[in-house]
Amino acid sequence: MKKELFALFLLIVIIGFSVFNSFFIGELTSKAEELIRSAADDPKNGMGYVSAAEEVLSAHTAYLGAVLRHSELDAINDNIFELKKSLIIGDSTQVRLAAEHAIQRLNAIAEMEKLRIENVF
Repeated sequence: MKKELFALFLLIVIIGFSVFNSFFIGELTSKAEELIRSAADDPKNGMGYVSAAEEVLSAHTAYLGAVLRHSELDAINDNIFELKKSLIIGDSTQVRLAAEHAIQRLNAIAEMEKLRIENVF
């Protein structure tokens, strides 16, 4: 009986962590997405928005490094770098394109981390 209770406890912990992870990653990516959209809409002050998005993500680097593939983190960083480069150049078309790439990457991560039955079992 103790083994069954322990297994049930572990199952509850795994499901709880999955729910937390899904919610946390969703909130984190939507905050960063909102800041990146603001940067694309206001290129004059865009660098501040991009820096804020970068801070939001880098504040949770240890957690993200534990639950995401490093290639995904590298891709996000590359997208943010491209967006910064476009903002420095000042080409609004490039800024919007780079922002869309970053947003697509964030949306892909949020979609991968959504709670689904196959993520639990």
